[in-house]
Amino acid sequence: MKTDTLLLLSFAVLVTLFSCRGSGGNAGNACLVEGKTDYKEYVKAYLVNPDGNVLLDSAEIDNGRFQFSVTEGLERPRALLVRLTDKDKSPLMQMDMPMVAEKGRVRLEVGEYILTTGTPLNRAMQTFLNSLQQCKDGVAAQDSLAVEEIRRVYSAFYRQQILSNRNNAVGDYIYQAYGVHLLPEDREAVENAW
Repeated sequence: MKTDTLLLLSFAVLVTLFSCRGSGGNAGNACLVEGKTDYKEYVKAYLVNPDGNVLLDSAEIDNGRFQFSVTEGLERPRALLVRLTDKDKSPLMQMDMPMVAEKGRVRLEVGEYILTTGTPLNRAMQTFLNSLQQCKDGVAAQDSLAVEEIRRVYSAFYRQQILSNRNNAVGDYIYQAYGVHLLPEDREAVENAW
């Protein structure tokens, strides 16, 4: 009798453990996106494709926090956007943040600065975003640059970033989101490298 009870209890524990896998603490084979914002005006978070026209998931922002779990399509990491909106869904108040869906835990912090961490490709995305800000600051500091020179600076920057990420989802995202700014010679260099 005691052995049967112990066996039944062990079986119940095993069933509970296997049924709870992937639903919480460890991301396992999922991409767990944990977000935090300091801005109280944002009430809803959406997970969308990079074009912003396909809704994949949504979450209420509660006490500045939101969470998504991506389980499908992770065999090849891909860029997605997390979109924060206010209660009126005003396009002027909307904030889009790129991130990469890959196995693991991704952390997004939205405050005075946006910070994306947690997985190798999300660290690469953050490096790109930081470099982009430095490029913008450098251009803004030189008030005597002609429009054509500004275009050359940005085109060279995007070429370098795409090429240094050409074998991953970050490079794909940069090309899709910023490739329109490539000058013909930089576009050719990118396309020849792929």
